[in-house]
Amino acid sequence: MNFVNIFKKTALVASLTMLVSFSASANTLLWNTGVTDSGKGAEGSVDQHYTLGGGAASYVGIGVNGAWLADSASNASAWITPTANANDGSLDPFTNGTYTFSQTFDLSGYDASKTSFSAMWAADNNASVYLNGSLLSSITGGTYSNFNSFSSFSANSGFVSGLNTLSFVVTNLAQNGGNPSGLRVEFSNVNVAAVPEPKTNAMLLSGLALMGLVVRRRKALES
Repeated sequence: MNFVNIFKKTALVASLTMLVSFSASANTLLWNTGVTDSGKGAEGSVDQHYTLGGGAASYVGIGVNGAWLADSASNASAWITPTANANDGSLDPFTNGTYTFSQTFDLSGYDASKTSFSAMWAADNNASVYLNGSLLSSITGGTYSNFNSFSSFSANSGFVSGLNTLSFVVTNLAQNGGNPSGLRVEFSNVNVAAVPEPKTNAMLLSGLALMGLVVRRRKALES
């Protein structure tokens, strides 16, 4: 095998090593509300990725309230609710109710400082979203637009190595007789970067050193 072929193979190995070290898939890192691993959850089922109030179940709402933003035709997300019935009129008749929907995601093996995402959300009525306890965004005022259209939020800092928690604190305003409450979230542009393992870094450095040696020997032969 001549030096040119050695150089080409070494360059290919180094390129593949770089790709493995710094690319990562985030398809299952953050979950939209109301979906399973294979698509939209069945109405009335327990949401697989969001808990309510520190461990209680949250539900994919049965018969979404007509005033709420309709579930997406693509089944990308669905409303989740404190009870299985999305039209439950028994909630919070005289005092405001507070419902905290949370999901936990693991950044072990990823560079937390290079993680970011964008998302859309809607809630009945007011809501605030927190990343690891730090406020990211709020929709307030109890307005119709809080649950009839999406608002946006994002994060590009505040992540930690290991387990992270996103918490959506929804306040349902009392209405003299009870009324439903729910949350809808869709993520987009989720970006993560894998942390290179020491072995991978060593392989990369060895490959680069070999490339330099091949180049020097080839130049010596041509001179």
